[in-house]
Amino acid sequence: MTRGLTQVLKRLPHLETLHLVNISIHSDDIEVIGRSCPQLKSFMKKTHYIEYGADALAIANNMAALHHLQLFGCAIPDDCLHPILHGCPHLESFDICGCFYLLLDGNLEEMCIERIKDFKFMLYNLPIDKYEFSDIDLYDYKDCDSSAMDLSDYEDYEFSGSSAISAEEDSDYYFL
Repeated sequence: MTRGLTQVLKRLPHLETLHLVNISIHSDDIEVIGRSCPQLKSFMKKTHYIEYGADALAIANNMAALHHLQLFGCAIPDDCLHPILHGCPHLESFDICGCFYLLLDGNLEEMCIERIKDFKFMLYNLPIDKYEFSDIDLYDYKDCDSSAMDLSDYEDYEFSGSSAISAEEDSDYYFL
């Protein structure tokens, strides 16, 4: 997070809503946000940067007043959900659809559904040992050579109920 944004947030102790999209923040930035904005009720973090569990623990330890939490692009193993449930006792909505490493084993899914009115999640069907984790920007494909990819498993795949998007319509689907 930029130093300027950090300085601004330190002057907003009554801030209740903060939605950060495509801003690279780390767990130490989340700690600063939580300490600087103790009345924060809604926090959304959508980013490409992934820290294994650290974001979740920073939220659990520094954002106790949260009612709404949405995370996308975070690596959150099951053992890091427990601290969020205990550290953020007022959570009414919790969206972790874009997060990785989730299995929701044991009674964790049931506990989340019982405690949180609006709990949204999506499990990726890969066991944890199949993920390759690195601090590299996982969504940076500019150096990717698509001609070297093996796409043979997808040859028979058909898109249902859709048509090609023209170049004019294509511009409607870019978000910055």
